[in-house]
Amino acid sequence: NCEPLWVVDGVPVYTGSNTSSTITGMSTGVSPLSFLNPDDIESITVLKDAATTSIYGADGANGVILVTTRQGKGDDKVRISADVLYGISYVAPETMTKYCNAEQWMSLAQEAWTNAGYLMDNFPYRDNEHNSYSTTDTDWQKVYFGMGSTQEVNLKADSGTSKAKHYLSASFNRDEGTVKGNVQNRFSIRERSVYKLGKRVSADINLNASYNVNDLFSISKSYLEVIPIFSPYDEDGVTPRLYNYYSQDVNNYNPVMKKFFYNEVPNRDLNDNRQMALSANGTANLKIEIAEGLTATIMGGVNTLNSNELIYYSKNTLDGLTSIDQDGMSRRSNAYSMVWNNIDRLNFNRNFGKHSVGAMAGIELVSKEHRSLYATGYGFANDNIKEIGYSQEASRKGYSSASNGRSLSYLASLNWSYDKRYYLSASYRRQGTSSFSEYAKWGDFSSIGLSWNVHNERFWNVKWMDKLKVKASFGNSGNSRVDTGSAYGTYSYGSS
Repeated sequence: NCEPLWVVDGVPVYTGSNTSSTITGMSTGVSPLSFLNPDDIESITVLKDAATTSIYGADGANGVILVTTRQGKGDDKVRISADVLYGISYVAPETMTKYCNAEQWMSLAQEAWTNAGYLMDNFPYRDNEHNSYSTTDTDWQKVYFGMGSTQEVNLKADSGTSKAKHYLSASFNRDEGTVKGNVQNRFSIRERSVYKLGKRVSADINLNASYNVNDLFSISKSYLEVIPIFSPYDEDGVTPRLYNYYSQDVNNYNPVMKKFFYNEVPNRDLNDNRQMALSANGTANLKIEIAEGLTATIMGGVNTLNSNELIYYSKNTLDGLTSIDQDGMSRRSNAYSMVWNNIDRLNFNRNFGKHSVGAMAGIELVSKEHRSLYATGYGFANDNIKEIGYSQEASRKGYSSASNGRSLSYLASLNWSYDKRYYLSASYRRQGTSSFSEYAKWGDFSSIGLSWNVHNERFWNVKWMDKLKVKASFGNSGNSRVDTGSAYGTYSYGSS
C-alpha cells in the first residue's frame, strides 16, 4: 500500500488494507480528504524526508500528511458566517487525445483492407439492420466526459474569551465530476472547544462527523480503443448497446452478433454503484505546564469509519448476464474500522540567547480494528428488486473477515538551532507491532538532520531570491502495511 499516513488533529486515519488503499470489503477506495470540509482545515503539512518521518516509525515509510483544523479566535467576539459556492469544471479539449472521426477511420480501414489483399465484398463493417456504420460518428470522449459542477454551503460560528474558545461548522457539498456518472454528496459537522482550566492547565476537545453518499463510475483506458463507427446506443438512440453485428471472416462476409465489451455506457446508465460512508473522529487533549518551557500533554483520540456499498448489475447489461438468462446480479458490502490512540509526552522548549532548544519524550499506544462482510446473489424478477433476499436462493453467497492490531512505541526527539541560521534535529522511536511475525515485532527507527538558512547570513545579498535553505538528513523508517508475516526497514536520505 503506497498511501501515506494521514494524521488529522493527532489521530491516524484508516486508509485501507496492508496491500492496497482500498478499504477491505469495498471495491472502490476513498481518500480520507473526502470526509473533510476544506473550509475547516487550518493547515496541511507534508512530511517526506527522513528527519521528519522516522519519528512515525513503522507507519512513516510512505510519508506523513498532517492536517490541523480550525479553532475559535478567543477575542471576545462572536462571528457567524455563511458561504454559498458554485463552480464548474471541464477537461480542456487541447489536453485530450486526438482521434480520427468516422469518415477518416472508415477511409483508412478500407485502404488497409484492400492493401492486405482482401476483397471489399468481404469488408466486415457494412450497414445492416442492427448497425448503420456509414451514418455513425461517435466521439467516445464526449460520451464519457462532460461539464462537472460543485455546489457547497458552509455555515460557521466561532466565539471565545481568554478562558474558552469555540468553533462550530456545518457543511453540505455536492460534486458532479467531469466523468459522467460520478457524483459525491458530503454532509459534515465539526465542533472544537479549547478551555483554559487554570493558569497552567488547558484542554482541547475536537469532534467531527461526516456522511458521504457517492455514486461511482470509473472508466478504463479501453474506451480509447473503441472505433467511432460503433454507437453507444441501439438504433432507437435510447437503449444502451450490448451487441454489434459484423463479420470476422476475411474470406467471406459472414456477420455475427458480438458482445460489445468496450461499451461502458450500459454500466453507467443501468447499473448501481453506490457507496455510503459515515466517518467520525474525536480527540481530547490535556496540557499541563509543569515549569517554564516544560509541558506535559495527554492526548486520546478515536477515528471510526463505517461504509456500505450497494452494487447491482442490471439484467440489461453484460455484467448482469449469467449463463442461464439475463438475471441481474447484486452485491451488498459493509466495512467497519476503528482506530484508537493515546499519546503521553513531555515537551521542553527554551531559548538561551541565540540558541533555541527543543526536546520531546513520550509513549504512544495504538489499537486498530477492521471488520467486513458481503453477500452476493443473482436471479431477480426485475431491476427494481435488488436485495439479496429476493435473488435465487441457490445463488446466494456470503463472506466475512476481521483483523486487529496493536502497537506500543517509545519516542524521543531533540532540536537545536542557533541564530535562525543553523539547525540540528535527531529522533528515535522504538516500536512494537502485533501484526508482525514473532521475530520482527520490534523495530528501532532513528534519524538525524542538518539544515542551514543561507539567506540569514550577513553575506547574503541576492535581490532576486528571498530564501535559500540547504538541508541534509539520514534515517530509517518502517512499513507496517506489508504482509503481516514479514517486516522491512527502509533507509532514506535526502538533501536540497
